[in-house]
Amino acid sequence: MNKALHWIWRYGSEKFSLWRRIINQKFGGAEDAFLPALTRNSICHSVWKGILKAREFVKAGTVLNIGSGACMYFWDDVWIGEFPLKQLFPSLFVIARQKHALISELISSEGAWILNFSRNLNDQEMLEVANLLQIIGDPSRLVNEDSRQ
Repeated sequence: MNKALHWIWRYGSEKFSLWRRIINQKFGGAEDAFLPALTRNSICHSVWKGILKAREFVKAGTVLNIGSGACMYFWDDVWIGEFPLKQLFPSLFVIARQKHALISELISSEGAWILNFSRNLNDQEMLEVANLLQIIGDPSRLVNEDSRQ
């Protein structure tokens, strides 16, 4: 576990290193994200699978400063409340077009949320979007730098 934690921390700290770019290319991940993305690659190396298991441990013991949202995943990270938005709004997550987007990728240049779904929303889903927007608030409140402690 210690080695996995070491690699998780290095992943978040060494944003421009060659090894991280290779990992992102092979298994997926955002250039600016602090934690590696969960892979959809079923043929994942066992070492990388072990590192990804440590990801949840790190997430649980990490305090997020959202900043600009360039390092936090909108649906996956716990940045509002105590649970990721994909757990609070599972029906919206299922139909979200950008399931693994960073917070900053879902903010327009005018400072509004950009939430795209794969189909038109029904009445219940519209209420859920209203609840989601009430919880996440105005994106203009985000500042310039993201960090984890």
